[in-house]
Amino acid sequence: MRNFQQTGQGIAFAALLALGCTVTPTHAETELTTAKAAEVTVQNVQASGTTVQGEVVNNTGDNVVGAELVVRHRWLWANETKPGTDDPGWIDAYPLAETIPPGGRLPFTVEATQTPPQRSDGSFETTAFVRSYATQPLQ
Repeated sequence: MRNFQQTGQGIAFAALLALGCTVTPTHAETELTTAKAAEVTVQNVQASGTTVQGEVVNNTGDNVVGAELVVRHRWLWANETKPGTDDPGWIDAYPLAETIPPGGRLPFTVEATQTPPQRSDGSFETTAFVRSYATQPLQ
């Protein structure tokens, strides 16, 4: 039979966990979040050369402020079973300064930080998502 003894580390971890579960912000006017990122989506993404366009859609009931847009330039190998060794894909991030009202859309046009190389061993797929944002309740 095993002898389970409490250690100082286990007790400290349990106390920290309990503290983290009970602390909630009070009277916060701005809430930072990444857990609800699906409520702020990106649609109609199109890439041409270094220009990427699309729309950020606010599906929350609050104003969205301080959103961070991430654009992923994913390299798709022509032969996925024998990919090359120099993947030219990259990711760019852009802060969005505009406020997006509830149910609103924010069109965007951004310039990629690199020019996609001309290659014959694959192609790029460009996608975008909102990594983080803050909400402000309607006044």
